Amino acid sequence: MATIEAFALASRSGTLNVPAQAVAADASSVSLWIDRSQWTDETATIGWEIEISLDNGATWSSLGGACGKGGVVRVDQETAASQVFDAMGARLLDQSRAMTYSGSRRVLPDVGNASRLVRASVTLSKATTIRVMLEVT
Repeated sequence: MATIEAFALASRSGTLNVPAQAVAADASSVSLWIDRSQWTDETATIGWEIEISLDNGATWSSLGGACGKGGVVRVDQETAASQVFDAMGARLLDQSRAMTYSGSRRVLPDVGNASRLVRASVTLSKATTIRVMLEVT
């Protein structure tokens, strides 16, 4: 397993490009994790995409991505319900915790190919304090 901190926790905006990383021949998944523990602006949005090359970077294909909005997201520990606070901040469920990470995990194709590379991009709508990590397993 190899994990890199692509971008340390800091205020960032615009598009952040995670440089291409070599993938071990036996690796079978890639994860992009965004630390959102300091992300308090509910109007900020984020989107990300993970890409793979099977030919040392000559061509790239999308493995997928996702998007989200800012603010503190709270998750009920027992039911995984994500809407536990109403618009006025009143607690709707008793057992909840802050969700401090967002991210995606994707299966890597062509296990055994030593010519694979992965890269990612993260796009923020406005200045937002985040940290970005890429993990290949």
